[in-house]
Amino acid sequence: MILIGEYLRGRKSVGASGPGQDGPGAAHAPSALLAAYRDAIETMGRCGVEISSAEGAALLEVMETVSANLEQDSTEESVSRAGKKVHDQLIAWGHGMARHLEHRTSEVKEMLLVLARSTQRAGERDQRCARHIEAITHKLHAIASYDDLPLMRESILAAAEEIRKSISTILDESNAELSELRAQMAASRDRLQEAERVASLDSLTQLPNRFAIEKEIARRMEEGRPFSIGLIDIDDFKTVNDNHGHLIGDEILRQFGGELRNSLRSTDVAGRWGGDEWVMVLDCPLAAAQKLVERVSTWVCGNYLVGALRLCVTASIGAAEYVPGETMQQLLKRADEAMYRRKRPQ
Repeated sequence: MILIGEYLRGRKSVGASGPGQDGPGAAHAPSALLAAYRDAIETMGRCGVEISSAEGAALLEVMETVSANLEQDSTEESVSRAGKKVHDQLIAWGHGMARHLEHRTSEVKEMLLVLARSTQRAGERDQRCARHIEAITHKLHAIASYDDLPLMRESILAAAEEIRKSISTILDESNAELSELRAQMAASRDRLQEAERVASLDSLTQLPNRFAIEKEIARRMEEGRPFSIGLIDIDDFKTVNDNHGHLIGDEILRQFGGELRNSLRSTDVAGRWGGDEWVMVLDCPLAAAQKLVERVSTWVCGNYLVGALRLCVTASIGAAEYVPGETMQQLLKRADEAMYRRKRPQ
């Protein structure tokens, strides 16, 4: 990738040992290398999503934007600027991931410490009770040697009262510790569940992210019930960012996500796949899914207002029904092909 960047900036001649030795097809090298450079940038973003769906989504979006801005006639300045942005984003993402993992690790450590402290207290209580019972046992052995029956009776009753108090103390302490442990574990569980919920949401639209959508698809595949997916791509969304800026583009994405969520049934799931791509998980066969797709298309496509700016947004949607035995990638590929057939009808 360094060689690609240096070549595009004119610092190194790739695949040539001297002047006039570029060989056939050399005129196409800049275009091919630029395509490889863009693909490498986008691959970094996708790898970020694979590592952490929540933390990687923002990185993927930035990388896709940087890649999209590198046109075939990119100058040395634009390539250098792209390289610096990729470098800065990777450094920032790495620091963010480190903080994220440190936070998750501390939550798990806290839960383990709660269990360790409870175990330690239980052990200390058991040792204390064992010593108390041992002392009572010694008293009972001593009572057994008494010749005075009234004294023996009184001593036995006193020992029995001590045993009763000991058992009552054990039960009270055990119940209190159990209640405390339950409260602490519930609080830790709630924090972990909240962290899991946040990790499964797209930070921009608050819809399920790619990680959560993949879990929904995998669950339905395991259950074996009929379902379909719809893949949505906003048409020419790059022009929105190019002409109006990314803040306007982000607001359009937020509004589009809200409209998409409102257009579906309560049993269906919609999420942001990445960038301006979305996925719907529809609990119905293909015939019903296609009708639903038409309704969704009518609902989400149209004019969107951002302040005084009015933008017409259209989208292409492709649907595919799950075929038992196929992989998730095969299902998504068929939906993607259906979506592009609608985008570019023959």
